[in-house]
Amino acid sequence: MEYLKWSAEDRIATITIARPPANALASGLLKELSAVLDEIEGNEEIRVVLIHGEGRFFSAGADIKEFTTIKTGEDFAQLAEYGQDLFERMEHFPKPIIAAIHGAALGGGLELAMACHFRLVAENAKLGLPELQLG
Repeated sequence: MEYLKWSAEDRIATITIARPPANALASGLLKELSAVLDEIEGNEEIRVVLIHGEGRFFSAGADIKEFTTIKTGEDFAQLAEYGQDLFERMEHFPKPIIAAIHGAALGGGLELAMACHFRLVAENAKLGLPELQLG
């Protein structure tokens, strides 16, 4: 795995978003998260999932640099649909998913946190949807 680390101990799967500096949600990271959820879902030993970010952020949102590589509106729509389908899967996941939020959870990072069943938020965390100011 390039963007995520995960381990299981005491019936808890811990998924760490490890994409410095801001843990941006690139399409590769989303695909890795889906693959990890596939493994966890079928594992009877794991009862709960914890997602957190490595470093200073939970996730500062979508990878804006990746947006510049998208050539067509159809490609952009497919990327957005993939993310929305993954977040919907998380909302209906058969095991509880907990987001442990510190630093920033912005844009897509906040959407990821909202897809979890529970959110534990550090007092100094920053949550927001800055994309609402664009356009």
